[in-house]
Amino acid sequence: MLDRCDNQLRHRTMRKRACATTTIITASLSNSQARVYSRIASPFHTTTMDTATATKPTDAEAPFDRECPKADVVLRTSDNIDFHFPKLLLIFASPFFENLLSDGTPDELKDGRPIILVHDSSKDLRQLLYFCHPSLSPPPFSSIDDVVQVHAIAAKYCMEDALGSFQDIIMNSPEVMKSAPITLYGLAARYRLPALARSAAKLCLEIDAGKLMGSSDIEDQLKYVSALHINRLFAYHRACGTAIKITGIVYYCDGNNSVIHSCLEVFSKAMDMLLQYRPCLQTVIDAKEEMRTLERELLKCNACKPNIDPAVDNLFRYIANVIEDAVSKVCLLSLFLFLFR
Repeated sequence: MLDRCDNQLRHRTMRKRACATTTIITASLSNSQARVYSRIASPFHTTTMDTATATKPTDAEAPFDRECPKADVVLRTSDNIDFHFPKLLLIFASPFFENLLSDGTPDELKDGRPIILVHDSSKDLRQLLYFCHPSLSPPPFSSIDDVVQVHAIAAKYCMEDALGSFQDIIMNSPEVMKSAPITLYGLAARYRLPALARSAAKLCLEIDAGKLMGSSDIEDQLKYVSALHINRLFAYHRACGTAIKITGIVYYCDGNNSVIHSCLEVFSKAMDMLLQYRPCLQTVIDAKEEMRTLERELLKCNACKPNIDPAVDNLFRYIANVIEDAVSKVCLLSLFLFLFR
């Protein structure tokens, strides 16, 4: 009876300590970070589980098994997988674990190592721990959903360095960047990653303005972006579309400043109209009908006819430079100021 009372008292004390730790940390955070942080359940909190359906804890695969060098703490996930990890690295990576490991005394040990319960899946925790170990190279993200989930966990544990590493890895993964630029822009805005926000916003220029404001094609991406963020993104999109002006360009097909094609005026006006809604080079590439019409007109020119392909390539490069120059001059300051309010 006394043992049971002692156990209950110890559990109650641990819960109070965990709550105090959370209060101390959230007091130093912004409102948005505090709301995320406050949703973390105490890692030492014991939940009631049906013993008939409970699975026996098993060790994670290398490099986070019990042979992990310098491992002196165990992180047990929601699906009962035990990750062995050096406590010192957790302390360096996260102020949450720094406070927890210095303040709390766990009730259970494994191989002499304290066990900490975390409410994350083994898949997500494995990906996260790679970013906390300087000797390990993080594997690439397999999907945008993995990016979203691991970002949320890193923010939950206040792992600022890990968030910075995510930014570098994602920006060096073209497939991930192009798969869901709106989602990545929303994540970058939420977690204050300006470089990623800037790159993702530029990729969003390849999306038609009408779809950007709501379409079934991008519905899955919009669920990760707040109304404020999507409004700022649309403002940037619109500013780029207004800045690009193909109309009025002067192109000399023979390089001697002697031949100017009037057919460019018709082509450039058509491009200006399209680029207002999709201000990127891909719009020109996709304008096959307009390009075919232009080529037919260029074939009537004695200077262009013998070398029609190089002439079209030169014109295409010229237009690409006009688009890139216009987009680069659009002020991004207003788009990102709200990230640091």
